[in-house]
Amino acid sequence: MDAVLTQFESSPLKFTPLENLDILGAYYVPREGVEKALSIIVMNQVLGWYDALRFGTESGRAEIVQNEGFFKRPFIIAGADSIKQMTALMKEHPDQVKDAVQQGIDFATKSKDSHPYDSHWPEAYGLERIACAQGGKCVSPPVLPQDQWQVAWQLSKQRVLAYYVPTSSQSQ
Repeated sequence: MDAVLTQFESSPLKFTPLENLDILGAYYVPREGVEKALSIIVMNQVLGWYDALRFGTESGRAEIVQNEGFFKRPFIIAGADSIKQMTALMKEHPDQVKDAVQQGIDFATKSKDSHPYDSHWPEAYGLERIACAQGGKCVSPPVLPQDQWQVAWQLSKQRVLAYYVPTSSQSQ
């Protein structure tokens, strides 16, 4: 764990966003609290959802959200206390949450085109991979055409913002 934490601290985007959410949930959220970790959680969720929109399939995205618990993952891993903290923060300090979310989006924006992790990680999810593993047709998931990536970026930011600030106008 020490080696993973050292790598995370020296190069926070070396691991995929899903792996980073695990690290944040297992170590940082319980020790630092939800409030301090939120902007880094959001950064990883924006980047990760952007990857999922570009390189994942519809069934892969459903698996990432439903089975992997992508948006709630760091809080579930951190435990019941973090869920209570996040719920209280959202109810009692929605402006603070919105500010942290915006900061996380800003962090993600700075890193969206330059990070060392493999952006194609969402290709490992979805029914297509299960069918292939069971002897069915094995094909690479279609990649979103690059001329649509800016729309995917906007949708990613909106999805994460709506998760934390449901009443937001989502004017990102």
